[in-house]
Amino acid sequence: MNANGNSNKSSHLAAKREKQDKKFKRREAHTRYNNREPCLLVIDNPSVNSNWYGDDFSTLPAIERFPYQRLAACCRVYLRQRYPRKGYNLESIIFANQREHQDLEFFKRLAEGPDWSLFRKPKVGNSDIDENIQQYIDFYLESSPAMHIFLVGNDLRNHGPIADRLVSENIGVTLLCFFDKFYGSTLRALQEETRYDVFDIREFMGI
Repeated sequence: MNANGNSNKSSHLAAKREKQDKKFKRREAHTRYNNREPCLLVIDNPSVNSNWYGDDFSTLPAIERFPYQRLAACCRVYLRQRYPRKGYNLESIIFANQREHQDLEFFKRLAEGPDWSLFRKPKVGNSDIDENIQQYIDFYLESSPAMHIFLVGNDLRNHGPIADRLVSENIGVTLLCFFDKFYGSTLRALQEETRYDVFDIREFMGI
């Protein structure tokens, strides 16, 4: 066979390998897409005033409300970077210990959209919602072996034990703290060598 024939044969084999590689990558991507790992974004919504929070949410322009959708988008970026070869499905839930006359219409509308839900109960005395969060996570894990859980809140010291337990069960965890003034106390309360990431939420979101 002449040189020209050998060249054509090599080109044909190279094109065939390239086609097979593309087919394999498409099949692999399709498999990852259809085998999505469940992930949770769990938000312990603060009821104190801040740049974004107030007792009367209706008085705040929409642009000043906390950007929940942006937070979820940042969590998706984090998941893609941490688990580049795994597909995922992120479900988001907001827990609100609702004060009297506190308007949660914004959250109700958000929960009407896909992948968002809202759990609320009345604020009575020093009532807290941490126990409800733990119960929800336990109930969720009974049916869905989550790959990763984001725990978002104000003072996250009470979430440290939850995070430690989840990590011991081979579930990835990320803690996100809403306010700078509680970030330091959160870090001090956690184990010195945590096996999960802890961020100030503004740093995490690039704000």
